[in-house]
Amino acid sequence: MEKRTIKLASSETVNCISDMALICSLKILSKINRKAEILEYNQREELQEKFGNFKISIGFGFHIGWGIEGAIGSNFKIDAS
Repeated sequence: MEKRTIKLASSETVNCISDMALICSLKILSKINRKAEILEYNQREELQEKFGNFKISIGFGFHIGWGIEGAIGSNFKIDAS
């Protein structure tokens, strides 16, 4: 049986990927806070009545290493492979 080894990324590569992930999240936040079609939802009367002070928002978490992707708390699961 062939022995396999896992090659770890250099710190320079990890730093570059981390920087790109941060830039990407900032671009998304910027678009969400400027795009008229999205901002219109903040003004929808039915959403304000149901949720009070409703505002569209998004959050990001960053992790290095193994991770699992999926819809948490939902019966609808997506195969991300």
